[in-house]
Amino acid sequence: MTLEALLERAAQLVRGAPGAVVGLASAGASSEALGALMKLLGTKHGTGAFRVTLGEEAPLAGVPNLALRKERAANVYGALDAGFTRDWDGAVRGARSAGLVVVLDEPLDGVTTSSPMLYVGTVLPDAARASAAVVLPCANMAEEDGTFSNLNGLVQPYRQAKAPPGMARPAAWILEELVALAAGARV
Repeated sequence: MTLEALLERAAQLVRGAPGAVVGLASAGASSEALGALMKLLGTKHGTGAFRVTLGEEAPLAGVPNLALRKERAANVYGALDAGFTRDWDGAVRGARSAGLVVVLDEPLDGVTTSSPMLYVGTVLPDAARASAAVVLPCANMAEEDGTFSNLNGLVQPYRQAKAPPGMARPAAWILEELVALAAGARV
C-alpha cells in the first residue's frame, strides 16, 4: 500500500470516529509532532496524554547543569506546552471506549483497547501490531528536523542527520497531512 493510500485510510478513520478521540503520545516526540497531534485531536474535540518513566537523576561530575534527568523523556515541557496532560491512566481508561485512539510513537506497554487505533511511530510495538487499523511509519530524531523544550523551558532545535527509510516521514508532516485530509483539504 502506498503512503498516500495509508494517509487517506487514516483520514477516513478520523472523519468517521463515532465518539471521543484519545491521543497517547510519547514525550520524546518533537514539539512540532506533539503540536500537530494536538491539532488533529482538536478537530474531533479529543484529549491527549503522555507518560514518563522515572529513574534516578545522575549528574555528570564536573559539568554544571548536565545530568541524566529523573524524567526519562526529552520533551516533557513540549508535551505540556502542546496541551497534553500527565493523566496517562485517565487517557488509557478513555481509550477503552473511544471512537478512535491515535498513538504517537508510544510503546503502549500495559495498554489495551478495543477501539480503532491509528499508530504513528518509529517502531511498531506488539500492542499496536495486534490492534492498529492503520500504521504510519515516522522518522526518528536523527531523520528529521525539530525542537524540544528543555528542563529550563528553552527551545532546542535539532537537525536531520540522515534520510528516513522507505515510507517514513517526520511525524509532524504525517499528522499535519492527516489534519488537512480529515478536513477535506490536501496540504
